[in-house]
Amino acid sequence: FHETAQADAVLGYLIAFLVLLATVKLWHLLRLNPKLHMITATLQRAWTDISGFLVVMTIMFLAYSIASNLMYGWKLYSYRTLLDAAQTIVSLQLGIFNYEEVLNYNPVLGAFLIGSCIVFMTFVVLNLFISVILVAFSQEQIHHK
Repeated sequence: FHETAQADAVLGYLIAFLVLLATVKLWHLLRLNPKLHMITATLQRAWTDISGFLVVMTIMFLAYSIASNLMYGWKLYSYRTLLDAAQTIVSLQLGIFNYEEVLNYNPVLGAFLIGSCIVFMTFVVLNLFISVILVAFSQEQIHHK
């Protein structure tokens, strides 16, 4: 079944690449419709703030990945390497996470790590990111009129 798994992986990558090309084409076609062009203009207007938030999110993501790797990498399998810790932090953000594993190993530090990651990365920074886009959209609506 190894060849079947390889073919499935190649097919998945091919589909992902085609979706990327379709998204770029759709993005290019949005400029033809004046109302849909506001989306592109909004993102262009807010690009400096968006890039700043992407840098902050990347730094926070790496910080939580490194911290969890250093704290739990010796004992827990899902934090064994930095890449595994990063995948676990992404799954934490998506809600697919084994809380008992971390809480059984160290309840206080685990609760602090999970709680602070969810509060800071999901609620605070992501909501600020959305508010920046909404402010730029309101400015673009005023400019469009």
